Amino acid sequence: MRAVVQASGASLNDTYLAALAGALRAWLPPAECERPAPIRVPFNVRLRHERQDRGNRMGHMRLLLPVDEKSALRRLARVTEQTRFWPRDQIRRILDRASHSMLWKHIEPSLTPGDALASATLLGIPTPLAFDGAPVTGGIAMPPLAGGHVFSSVLFVYGTRATVSFTARRERQDVRALPHLWKHALAELAGATQP
Repeated sequence: MRAVVQASGASLNDTYLAALAGALRAWLPPAECERPAPIRVPFNVRLRHERQDRGNRMGHMRLLLPVDEKSALRRLARVTEQTRFWPRDQIRRILDRASHSMLWKHIEPSLTPGDALASATLLGIPTPLAFDGAPVTGGIAMPPLAGGHVFSSVLFVYGTRATVSFTARRERQDVRALPHLWKHALAELAGATQP
């Protein structure tokens, strides 16, 4: 992932989402790959000087994963084009000034069935952790599954390690193929970005 970030200038989140688009392209029925797949992406709206590890301060955006794109590089470019200008300032103003009912209107679309195929997020833990005095060396995040979404996905980053996790309903056992397909799509992307 770092090689893709360095070679392309895309962010870690962009790389994760572009690989997810590649995995979905291989996983979805061909008819569903004729147009982009909508997903919901939460994003941090904290300012850099604010503590990054206390409570939730996030916005949600509907993003179209380019599952209709054959080229791994063009998938990355199309994802980056959408994430380049998160409405961070607008969402921050809503969170800082809005009543509870206004906040619910902001959150509600991310939980609406049929609004998106899935939700996908990146979770980075910036500080070392310990449990009963022993250092934590890794972890797995279990992303919550919003109503109406087929699956949810998270890239969990801790130190130099990253783990991708998927959550799905019991009847969607076919989602078990997505981690392998994601790794394959990431390898394809890494190969495409190397000279």
